[in-house]
Amino acid sequence: MQNLIAINNELWIGTNSALTNINALSGLQTIGTDLLITNNDALIDLQGLSSLLSVGAGISINYNAILQNLNGLESLTSTYNYIQIVENGALQSVNGLNNITYIGGELWIENNPSLIDLAALQNVGAINGHLRLNNNDALVHINGLTNVFNINGDLNIAGNFALNSLTGLNTLLSLDGNIFMSNNFSLTNLTGLEGLTSINGLLYFFNNAALTNLNGIKNINPSTIHPDPDWVGLDPLTLLNNPLLSECDVLSICSYLEVLVNTATISGNAVGCQSRTQVETECNTHCSYAGITFTSQAQIDAFPSSYLGCSKIWGDIIIQDAVGGDVINDLNPLSQITEIGGSLKIYGNAGLTSLYGLHNITKIESDVDIYNNDALVDFNLGALNTIGGFFWIDDNDALVNLYTTGAITSIGSFISIINNNMLEGLAILGSLHHIGGNLSIFDNPALGNVEDFGNLYTIGGNLDINNNVALISLGGMSDLDIIGGDVLIHDNALLQGVNGFNALSSCGGDIQIYNNPVLTLISSFAVLPILGGYLSIHDNIAMTTLNAFQNLSTIEGYMTIYNNPLLTEIIEMTNLTQIGGILSISNNNTLFNIIGLNNINPSTIDYLIINNNPNLAICNLKSVCEFLAINAISASISGNALGCNNIIQVITSCSCSTSANLLASGPTAICDQTTTTLKLIIDGGTNPFTIKYTDGTNVFVLPNYIKGSVFPVSPSINTTYSLVDVIDAFTCFGTGNTGTPAITVYPYSTISDGNFSAPATWEGGCVPPLPLPTGKTISINHNVVKN
Repeated sequence: MQNLIAINNELWIGTNSALTNINALSGLQTIGTDLLITNNDALIDLQGLSSLLSVGAGISINYNAILQNLNGLESLTSTYNYIQIVENGALQSVNGLNNITYIGGELWIENNPSLIDLAALQNVGAINGHLRLNNNDALVHINGLTNVFNINGDLNIAGNFALNSLTGLNTLLSLDGNIFMSNNFSLTNLTGLEGLTSINGLLYFFNNAALTNLNGIKNINPSTIHPDPDWVGLDPLTLLNNPLLSECDVLSICSYLEVLVNTATISGNAVGCQSRTQVETECNTHCSYAGITFTSQAQIDAFPSSYLGCSKIWGDIIIQDAVGGDVINDLNPLSQITEIGGSLKIYGNAGLTSLYGLHNITKIESDVDIYNNDALVDFNLGALNTIGGFFWIDDNDALVNLYTTGAITSIGSFISIINNNMLEGLAILGSLHHIGGNLSIFDNPALGNVEDFGNLYTIGGNLDINNNVALISLGGMSDLDIIGGDVLIHDNALLQGVNGFNALSSCGGDIQIYNNPVLTLISSFAVLPILGGYLSIHDNIAMTTLNAFQNLSTIEGYMTIYNNPLLTEIIEMTNLTQIGGILSISNNNTLFNIIGLNNINPSTIDYLIINNNPNLAICNLKSVCEFLAINAISASISGNALGCNNIIQVITSCSCSTSANLLASGPTAICDQTTTTLKLIIDGGTNPFTIKYTDGTNVFVLPNYIKGSVFPVSPSINTTYSLVDVIDAFTCFGTGNTGTPAITVYPYSTISDGNFSAPATWEGGCVPPLPLPTGKTISINHNVVKN
């Protein structure tokens, strides 16, 4: 069948219990109507359809027990009708649909218990039918739908037990149908649907055990919520049996309920959303649909009487002095406000000294933007715990501390704290756990530390700390676990050390530390295993110590360490085995040791640069030698000390040969608190040697070792020793080192009969010396005479 190019009607491959592949169809390019692949219990893949360019109707892939993906369908870019993927027990992804941009009918993905993600659908822009995602137990997110802007049918998401986010639907603008959300037990909110402004039918939320609020659907035009004749008996708005759902008073819902003839079923939810009456009561606490702008003190003073009893603002609050108007200096009349559905913007207020009056606000759905308030001293947002957007504090010349007694735990977007001339502390952020975007702190000339981030675990974007001329310490980052982007620490005139990052386990971008003129040490990043970008440490003119990156195994970009004139050693990076580009060590005037770079796989280095390090004589590292052996043309080595002053010198030093065998020269069975000896049989090399050996936990360094001599060891438990490095007087590193002597340690015995000194009858083990070793005791059973 390899010559089959076209089928005018449907292709049905079904109920073939022994069929493992469909490679015989490798020439097929077009199918006139449907492609049906069902009930094939042994089918492994769809690679046989790799030439398929078009399907005239729909695609149905159902009940294929061991099919794990859809690879083979990559040549398809659209379907004229549906895509149905149902009851495929082993299906983990929809890879193979990567180039689909348009679906002419519904997309139905149901009862695939192993399906993890929908990433392959990332090019789909429109679905001309229903979107059904039902009963996919392992599906955690739907980020693969991130480019879908229109669904010409229902949105039905039900029974996905692990689904915790709808953020993949961020670009969805319109829906020509109903929304059904039911039995999604891990879904806590509807974030991701904020762009949706219209539907054409029902809003139905049933039995979502973790759902707490409806903020994601606040922008839906309430006039597009109405009965559907296909669902007779269902009210247009149904909020039923969502036990944690307490926040239903969003603009779309409140506006819908304002029209008394609009019917709704609301029950079985948490307090605040247990009935239509409760939701309407909460809706009535909102002050304004459009938000409020205050340009004078008189407007603020009139707020309590103009908005009697209301506590929530739908939209933005903007506070800004009008030119030539009544100067704003007191926000206390706003103290009844507890929530803002939009942003809080306070800027250009020459007389405002305090934010007191906003101290009862607990939640701001969008941004906090406070800038150019020259007299602002007191930053009191005491109850604030949630900021949905960004947090921007800029150019407030009198502000000393971001003080609050509140507990902000999450900021949805970025934080920028810049150009605040008197700012000394960031206490408002002391309880912060998560930042969705960047954390930027720069141009704050009085800021002495960032100790206020002790509870921060994740930063979704970059961490950028620069040009804070009084900054001394970064110790407040001690619990930071994940940074999604870059770490940028630069141009901080008094920063003495980079520490506090020793919990960081993931960094998706670069680490750049540069132009910090009094920085003496970097003692951080001890557990970070993989760096997603490049590592660059340069122009830190006082830095002497790089005690960092001990666990780093992979740098996915290049690595450069240059213009650090007082740096002496790079020794802590021995776990580094891979980089993704250039390795450059240059212009470090006192650097003499780069042993930490010994284990880099040379095949991962694109270009090697070791230049202008006048004290660096030893370059015959394993990584360097092996790179020069295979790719010397892509290396630049010059301006270093004799032995590393050019490529020829390094290649010559690489040709040395030393190997060693570690042996036990004393007893291999000893008593506790006694000593035995080891020795090395060394082949090649020149005395004296530097020996590094390990007991499996600790690494010991033995300098000035002479071939064949013995050295003592005193293990307290059974121990096996092995070599780490053997380095001769000319820094020739040993290769092929062997030997793992094992030492057995016996405990002291007990006396069963006799006298204390001797003779005595001992019960096995070691007879202790007299007097006893410090801290040891003898167990005495019976008939013992002490002399």
